Amino acid sequence: MQTNVTGLKGNIVEFKVGNGVGRGYLSAPKTSRGGVIVLHAWWGLNDFFKSLCDRLAAEGYSAFAPDLREGKVARTVDEAKEMMKKENQELAEKTVLGGHEYLHAYPSIKGHKIGVVGFSMGAAWALWLSTKKPDVAAVTAFYGTYDLDFSKSQASYLGHFALNDEWEPEDSIRGLEEKIRQSSRPVTFHTYPGTKHWFFENDRPEYAPQAAHLAWTRTLEFIHSTLDRSSST
Repeated sequence: MQTNVTGLKGNIVEFKVGNGVGRGYLSAPKTSRGGVIVLHAWWGLNDFFKSLCDRLAAEGYSAFAPDLREGKVARTVDEAKEMMKKENQELAEKTVLGGHEYLHAYPSIKGHKIGVVGFSMGAAWALWLSTKKPDVAAVTAFYGTYDLDFSKSQASYLGHFALNDEWEPEDSIRGLEEKIRQSSRPVTFHTYPGTKHWFFENDRPEYAPQAAHLAWTRTLEFIHSTLDRSSST
């Protein structure tokens, strides 16, 4: 089921979440070179993350952003904090897994492995998903970490982090990098001088255009080099 309710190039679609139904934003080119899951920050599935799916589709990828906030969108940090307090962790987990299954089954990317791009809260979910699904080949984490066992991961990892980040301490970033490396997975982390958390999101006051442009360039290079040589077995 697809209904264009956003005014953007993609569509809001419904997909299976456990025994229920979730919604997400799908943007897909006519000919796809692979699939990328976009996992939004704690704000919810706002226009920025929908537009990011459109940008990925313009690069030839079918991009899907499952809505982890059931239609709710926060515009301030305080609103986002309130939503986090009410988060249903089990439902969010099922939504991430359901989003993966939806994109995995999407006709134009059959035979391809999948990339995941996550932001802050969504970065933690992206890292988590890579430990659960061996067809996840490329994970890009923007200013988010998660202490996990990566021994079963088959992914390569790219991280973008702010130099001045009150939400993500350097010890967590370095600890994550080392844990991935100890699991013998390829990992490259970048730190951007003069930036703060959410520096990539152009609807936030922390937005840093030059750093965001560089991070986007690096992300596309990483996705191209990883997914374009990967196929499901």
